[in-house]
Amino acid sequence: MVTERVNTETGEIVLAKPEALNIFGASEPVKVIERAAAIATALSTVLRQQRLTSNIQGKEYVRVEGWTLLGSMLGVFPIIVWTRRTEDGWEARVEARTLSGAMVGAAEASCDRTEDSWVDRDDYALRSMAQTRATSKALRLPLGFVVTMAGFEATPAEEVPRDGFPSGPRGAAYGTCAEHGVVYFKRGQMKTPAHKTADGGWCNKPAEARQAKPSLRDQAITALRKRFDLPADQSAWVEARFPDMKGRPSASYTDADWQDILEALRQAEGPAKGQPRGKEPDVAEVDWDTAAAVPEKAKV
Repeated sequence: MVTERVNTETGEIVLAKPEALNIFGASEPVKVIERAAAIATALSTVLRQQRLTSNIQGKEYVRVEGWTLLGSMLGVFPIIVWTRRTEDGWEARVEARTLSGAMVGAAEASCDRTEDSWVDRDDYALRSMAQTRATSKALRLPLGFVVTMAGFEATPAEEVPRDGFPSGPRGAAYGTCAEHGVVYFKRGQMKTPAHKTADGGWCNKPAEARQAKPSLRDQAITALRKRFDLPADQSAWVEARFPDMKGRPSASYTDADWQDILEALRQAEGPAKGQPRGKEPDVAEVDWDTAAAVPEKAKV
């Protein structure tokens, strides 16, 4: 877009040099696309080399570290505006701003104990995840198309359910209620599939009708228990084979991490030698961060 300005020395009206209208430093659409494509190519290489994505049901989703990397490449940074407690957890607001202070994106997100993976987690963990989700979401608004150009899903990894999104028509993945003849659905923070009833209430899918599918985490921990007796030995084995996981709490492991652990275990033949066998704790009781078996907290 060409604009005009007044020359303060001569008083004449002259054409002003076009200024960049976006974070890509270009005013022409073709130039914007060219720069976005170049950034997408560089981003794709780094995300895969540094394992900054999570593979969920065959699709690759970028984790928050990847989103902040992309933001830094374009001079866009997440600013946490507020975090506050909710009835079941925490919510946060993050704004995406340039160095000049211009806001180019904003989002709010929450993390609640109504989610299966967060029922027993401490407040600080829920608060941190609410900030993480809001950060990725705020950066997705102005930068999501670059991530798509790089070959990844535009949805941030932290927003994707542990077992991925249901496929097919709404309710197809959860079946039909035998009593009411209505399809079940599950979205947002719903803990179980359900449907609305004629009187405005809810009908939850019976527990016995739901197929329990072990998560990658549970599968990996079960396999590790078969090979090592102590949680400390399990953790040491994982960190020895995956140096980038060293020092990280197991709660931060992604589905991609658990999948890598499972694959490594499958390649290892036979049980570990010299490992005495004793009473094995339940999967839910394993707490690598304290290297001990701890009682499972009561779920609410």
